[in-house]
Amino acid sequence: MSTLQHPLVLDYLTRLEAAAVSLPPDARAELVTDLGAHIEEAASHTDGSDDSIRAVLDRLGPPEEAAREAGATAGGPAPTALPPAPGAATLEMWALALLVGSVVMCVSIVLIPLAPLALITGLVLLFVSQRWSLRDKLLGLAAYGIGGPLALVAGGSGAGGG
Repeated sequence: MSTLQHPLVLDYLTRLEAAAVSLPPDARAELVTDLGAHIEEAASHTDGSDDSIRAVLDRLGPPEEAAREAGATAGGPAPTALPPAPGAATLEMWALALLVGSVVMCVSIVLIPLAPLALITGLVLLFVSQRWSLRDKLLGLAAYGIGGPLALVAGGSGAGGG
């Protein structure tokens, strides 16, 4: 049995990973890998018994302390949002589709009355997004500034003229 598969080592590394949750994922993985390699090296000079493994881990100190020394903060923030499931339409995708769609609707006589609704809905979705920063939202609004007024004017004239 590999030292890394020893129940005491598995417990230590699991606690280390949990304590390092506030670190970026690559830094957390590197910390766990490095300490795992150190444990394996130190344990290779022992008889592999539970007592000798426990002594190696005791010399390292608590995993929470090792994580703190690596820059983790106590009770650090857990990830705020899970990535969307593959194929799932996100709020951001709908925002973009509606904003682009409102401009495209302006070229179709039949869809012109729907352009303002698509524009307003797209803008609302843009600003309620939690994935985009305020800067991203303002840039999106500025980039859309060319097509947005066109959709409102065309939609207004299409609804009133028809």
